[in-house]
Amino acid sequence: MRLVGPYRLGELLGERSVHSFYDAEGPGPHGAHSKVRLLVTRLSGEVPDAYAATYLDDVRAAESIRHENVLGVVGHGFDLGVVYMA
Repeated sequence: MRLVGPYRLGELLGERSVHSFYDAEGPGPHGAHSKVRLLVTRLSGEVPDAYAATYLDDVRAAESIRHENVLGVVGHGFDLGVVYMA
């Protein structure tokens, strides 16, 4: 199985242009090992600083959402040509 950051990818749930959505396993809330959903965005070439800043803004916005029908963000990062959010 492939690793993205600390997450072990499972079944591919869907794809769109540069985004893929997976079942995955890795650190969950409070560091416990758990099943998570992982959004992976493939990048080409170097990651521009402006993109990295925008991505981190998006992560912070997603982390602030608290609703029973929305999965919370438990991790994110950059790894080998992809950015990910769990």
